[in-house]
Formats: sequence, C-alpha cells, structure tokens
Amino acid sequence: MTSSRVYRRQAMSPAAALRFIIERGGTHCDLTLVTLFVTCIGIIPIGSVGEHESSTLAVVLQPSASLADSEHPVVKIIANAVGEPLDDGPDLDLTAKDETGRYRDCIIRLINHIPYQFDTNRYYLRSVPSHT
Repeated sequence: MTSSRVYRRQAMSPAAALRFIIERGGTHCDLTLVTLFVTCIGIIPIGSVGEHESSTLAVVLQPSASLADSEHPVVKIIANAVGEPLDDGPDLDLTAKDETGRYRDCIIRLINHIPYQFDTNRYYLRSVPSHT
C-alpha cells in the first residue's frame, strides 16, 4: 500500500495506509488483527515523515517500546529546516525527556513525503538484518 504498483501508481503515505486499514476494521478486516497490527507498528507508522519543532524532517524508524510514549517513536533526521536532504542525519529517540520530565523533541505534524521525492525505504530498511 505504501509503494507504487502497476495497479496503483501513486503510493499511499504510511498514515493514509494505516487509516485505510483502521476504517475497515470489523468489516473488511478482522478487528482483532487490525488492533494487533496497530499495536505493533505504533500510532505513527514506520516510514512516516514528520516535521519537528525545529522544522527538520524525519522518517520514523521504529515505534516506541512503551504504549505511554506511543506518539514518540525513534526517528532519523532526513532534511534540515530548509528542506535540504541530509545523507547521514542523526537517529533520535523521541521518548527522551529533559530534567523537568518534558519530551525534548516531538513530531508536530506528519507530512506527505511524496512531493519531496524522499525514498523513505532506504532509511529504515538499512537497519533490517539480512537473512543470507
């Protein structure tokens, strides 16, 4: 769903694909499986691109390990504040908090990465172990 195909040239954003699945939970999709799937991938799906308070763009690499922090995934910074791509931006765990207990960084909005022509697969597939 999040990749272009012969039968669907325009890929869906991860957030749109998740919304598509959730909307069909209980009718076209088994509700228990939908619930388990959402729990596994997190509220902000892997591969989503978000804008941070600092106006940098980041791709979600993995969901938070804690449900309490589900809106604070692990991300990789992929573009600076003016939208210039970064080849080796840092990974950030958005569950990190400052000395007052507030989150140090957060995603302020999800964006559609397609107009930016970012290949988000290259960021999170790099961390998948090889089975060769």
